[in-house]
Amino acid sequence: MKVIALCADYGYLDKAETAIKSILYNNQYVKIYLLNCDIPQEWFVNINQYVNQIGSEVIDAKFDHGILNDSQGPRLGINEMDLLDF
Repeated sequence: MKVIALCADYGYLDKAETAIKSILYNNQYVKIYLLNCDIPQEWFVNINQYVNQIGSEVIDAKFDHGILNDSQGPRLGINEMDLLDF
């Protein structure tokens, strides 16, 4: 099984969905961790109804939004999700 990690917030959910669709169109048996702080659990339940049919899974990997407070804050053209340092 392949494991992939993506990071997005609700404002970038459409882009995350596009990436997930592309990954799953070209691969089976993939576990995708979607790091986020505000995507509703219902979205994960809904998408997994389809994704599970091909042996894959999208996991809700919530993190505390407070960890972003130590950063310098959003800059022009940069979303605070871009400031995560792994």
